[in-house]
Amino acid sequence: MNSNEITRRSVVCVGLSLASATVVTGLAVAASPTARRGPDDPIHQVIASHAAAVRHADLESAKLDAAGDPEVSDWGALRYAALAAIDTGKAVVETRPTTLAGLDALGPHLRDKRYRRAALFIVRRVSCGDGFAVIRGGEDGIVWLLQRHAALLA
Repeated sequence: MNSNEITRRSVVCVGLSLASATVVTGLAVAASPTARRGPDDPIHQVIASHAAAVRHADLESAKLDAAGDPEVSDWGALRYAALAAIDTGKAVVETRPTTLAGLDALGPHLRDKRYRRAALFIVRRVSCGDGFAVIRGGEDGIVWLLQRHAALLA
């Protein structure tokens, strides 16, 4: 059997892992005396940077659309704006909130349709039979990431 071959077992295993993750639709975090509160959480700045980078990329894209002629358009500005949006999106996923307020801000940001592409940087390895499956992004990934961060705050 080829290692890249999709088997019924792998499909069922991935399906079960996705189904079990979707059972959780929200995240309740009990207030912990050890969890710091306040604006000093670095996730707030990372979220603001990502939102600004995405808005800038959208603006550059709109400029290209308005120009109409792809031959004379400045694609470089859009390229750099898009790369900044990608880099800051990755930072959103990689930065761990240090406060409950930061955790509360992260979920809505990742679920917002304008910024949802950042969730593609959430990568989970799920055991599956004799191997594993790699699952990226999606609502299940967001829930998993928030639960992981909440456990570290507790």
